[in-house]
Amino acid sequence: MVQNLPPYTPIKSLSHELGIMFAFIAACLAVVAVYAYFWRIAQHRNAEKELARRKELHARGLRREGYPGRTRNEIGGISI
Repeated sequence: MVQNLPPYTPIKSLSHELGIMFAFIAACLAVVAVYAYFWRIAQHRNAEKELARRKELHARGLRREGYPGRTRNEIGGISI
């Protein structure tokens, strides 16, 4: 063994160190929860906007298949 090591000194305030650690973990979890809440709100708003956009396109006659008069297998006027 190495002889140059200092003697063992016990930690004076383990509870303080553990308190800091668990407070940091709790703060991280709180930030993640708040972020997830706002993320879900933003996703819900985007979904509503997308639904309104798709309904408007559907009302104008644009379907999922493409533009009016175009078959499903045409891309830019070129049949594939």
